[in-house]
Amino acid sequence: MSSSPAGWWPPWRSPPSSSSSVRSRSGRTSANRQSNVWFTASHGTLADVLYPTVDADNLRQLGFIVTDGSTFFFDAALQGQASSRVIDDRALSYVLQVDDPTHGFSLATEIATDPDRAVVVVRGHLAGKTSGLSVYAYLVPHLGGSGAGQTAFFEGARGYVSKKGVWLAASTPSEVRTAGYLGHGDGFEQLHRHALSNRYRQAGPGRVTLTWQAGSGAGSFVTALAFGSTRAEADSALDATLGRGAQDVFDSYRAGWRLYASRLTPPPDAAPLFFYSAEVIKMAEDKLHPGAIVASLARPWGDAAPDDDGDVGYRKVWPRDLYHAASALLAAGDLATAYDALRFMGKQQRSDGSMPQNTDLAGKQVWNGQQMDETADAILLQV
Repeated sequence: MSSSPAGWWPPWRSPPSSSSSVRSRSGRTSANRQSNVWFTASHGTLADVLYPTVDADNLRQLGFIVTDGSTFFFDAALQGQASSRVIDDRALSYVLQVDDPTHGFSLATEIATDPDRAVVVVRGHLAGKTSGLSVYAYLVPHLGGSGAGQTAFFEGARGYVSKKGVWLAASTPSEVRTAGYLGHGDGFEQLHRHALSNRYRQAGPGRVTLTWQAGSGAGSFVTALAFGSTRAEADSALDATLGRGAQDVFDSYRAGWRLYASRLTPPPDAAPLFFYSAEVIKMAEDKLHPGAIVASLARPWGDAAPDDDGDVGYRKVWPRDLYHAASALLAAGDLATAYDALRFMGKQQRSDGSMPQNTDLAGKQVWNGQQMDETADAILLQV
């Protein structure tokens, strides 16, 4: 494996964009403050990972590529027939599946966060006509909300990405792997030609990627992504998560949400969607700023915007949206979060009684518009 590829952003290519806002699922650990990491999913892909706050994006995607090494390339982030199904409506738990009818295989993935630390665990399973097939993981980091200025490398059975006080450590047990530069001969582009012919140990600083073989043939594989402010912190978190095992992580993740659901007060004829909806709203609350429930974990029109403009999208707090979220949780029986939301809004109210159009998680005004419903809805919640 060579040390590093020569890398730059080719002038003939369009500049990289942020990711699309199309999201099918999202999640985080239920209530504790130790696991300050969130995720979203799209098609068959882990999309955003937010850490250490719900507005801090650090991942563009962790996608999976399937190939037979000679005749075809299948990108689970874009190709095939995608579906997702809830497997426990009281645990914010589901399976993503992508089917390839042309080649007769399916790739199913589950995602959870470790309740005790900032680690996201992805468990995948390849089924169907799998003889001779390999699954590759393709990581496009976005540390600190930007693709630029990152450094990536492999060491031992791990891949690392770092930038300005944020570290990502990934479990990468295979030696079939490469670091590269986004859109310039990296692992994704090499696998279009069915094999990682040129392998590099490190890349950067720049817009970097990591690609590695995650599995082969029928069966399951596990990938974990740990975050920290230092390499030691990310490594320690990854060690602890891998040590407890994927099944224990998934069991604990679900147990936390089931406990949350058990404290709600559903009506006698409540549908399963009652619990799932309450959990989705609770999931959008920041863990370091109680009551700060963002409008969305995605960034609308992100695929039409540069990947380094610093915009956090709809990961802001609108008083109008917060009123609806808090009202729903109040009706569902989560009084604690509803009152946290009320206290959060109370801190933003101006001397004339009006509310800002929206704020960041700390309550600082972001957009300067004046919308009357933002103020009226906040008053409705208080009364």
